Amino acid sequence: HIFYTVTGKFNAHDHNSSEQNCNRSALDLPGTAAQSCGLGMPGNRWKAKGLIHIFCLTIKHASMIQRRPFTAFLLLFRTFHFGYAQKKNPSFEEVISLRSVSNPVISPDGRHVVFEKSATDWSENRFDRELWLSKDGSTPFPLTHNPSADSRNPKWSPDGQWIAFISKRGDKNQIHVIRPGGGEAFPLTDTSDGVSNFEWSPDGKQLAFLQGEDKKKESEAREKKYGAFAEDDGEYSLDWLWVIDFRPEHFTQIPLPEQMEDSLYTSGREPRVLLDSVPFTINDFIWSPDGSKIAIEHQPDPLINSFFKADISIYDVASGTHKPLVANPSYDGLVDWSPDGRSILYQSNLNDSTSNYYKNDRLFRINIDGSGNQELASDFDENINNLSWTPNGIYGTAWQKTVRPIVRIDPKSGKTRILEAGPQQTWSLNFDASGDRMAVGGRNFDGLSEAWMTDIKFKEVKRITASS
Repeated sequence: HIFYTVTGKFNAHDHNSSEQNCNRSALDLPGTAAQSCGLGMPGNRWKAKGLIHIFCLTIKHASMIQRRPFTAFLLLFRTFHFGYAQKKNPSFEEVISLRSVSNPVISPDGRHVVFEKSATDWSENRFDRELWLSKDGSTPFPLTHNPSADSRNPKWSPDGQWIAFISKRGDKNQIHVIRPGGGEAFPLTDTSDGVSNFEWSPDGKQLAFLQGEDKKKESEAREKKYGAFAEDDGEYSLDWLWVIDFRPEHFTQIPLPEQMEDSLYTSGREPRVLLDSVPFTINDFIWSPDGSKIAIEHQPDPLINSFFKADISIYDVASGTHKPLVANPSYDGLVDWSPDGRSILYQSNLNDSTSNYYKNDRLFRINIDGSGNQELASDFDENINNLSWTPNGIYGTAWQKTVRPIVRIDPKSGKTRILEAGPQQTWSLNFDASGDRMAVGGRNFDGLSEAWMTDIKFKEVKRITASS
């Protein structure tokens, strides 16, 4: 029918009227307008503006071919085939090369957002992850560039003047710091076994981090005596808690020879162990809001099934001692401190070590003296993840069939409420110091993962990335 309509329009005396109709710039042409260009069938609507103009140009030139419908047909067929060929399924390489945005972190004053952006490095056969920064909601720019490894897990200093992150710019993953204004990143740690996680102290004067115990001498002695061998479920090291002072002036000072021989001087530049020689490995830790205590989640060893025995303890910074707070027979997982520092939020399977693989975790709050243990979100039938306890309540994300909305929990009553705002699938939440603004990572069904900055009522929403 298309061919009949087109060939029927190829008359020299129709040239002017056809060209006039074809020059319409509307994106949505009705079928009659398309027919006047020799394109359409009655009632059809055409969406591709560019394709319509290609057809129209064909008609224009074909009309100059005096009544040669077969030649005009070939021109039209070739043009139609060309336009159709531009629409194709993406290749495997194109899909793998899609860039992704994750882990947006908002500055303490709620103005800026740093996030991770991943790209495909085909020449090195790896995915590269770097930090990008958006200031005051403006277009993001790359903050880091490590040609050989990732830069990840950004965390703002409490005063917002520095961003710390983990990167491998040598043999091991180490903590690096960089100014939000850009410039070179400075290595803060140079540990023998690398850093797996870290947190700023609330006053910004220290960073605590996890590092595996050093078994190098032990392994060398064993190999020398017995030769090289491996023991199933016995080749692991425990992660212990360390701390290092943060002194920006050290980044630009070159010590004198006599200073490097002064133990007092060098000790101020080296990390110190806070909690070691304990019969467990530390999974996670969080400073209390006043910096006097550190809540830690730990289990006997890093083997996969040992999570059943994970418990929570409180470490006192001044005395250097720790005591257990939550020790149920099954898994207990640390979530967050209350803003006043009197309670912690935790997830637990209580005494269930058989069906906890497929049942929801249960959420509790407990005072650090062991009193006031209270279950929260018991009215919500789904796991709530990415939880943060802010002055405005407890926020997290949870699946609801195919969508993943933001959920708010009242810390007093334990009641939950789904927020009717945000992306259709929310992956992460991060709040500023006041709890009034947050960075949101997620995606809508018609796009890729993006990062947003918004107030908690979603009245001032700003999308800061454009992956889609």
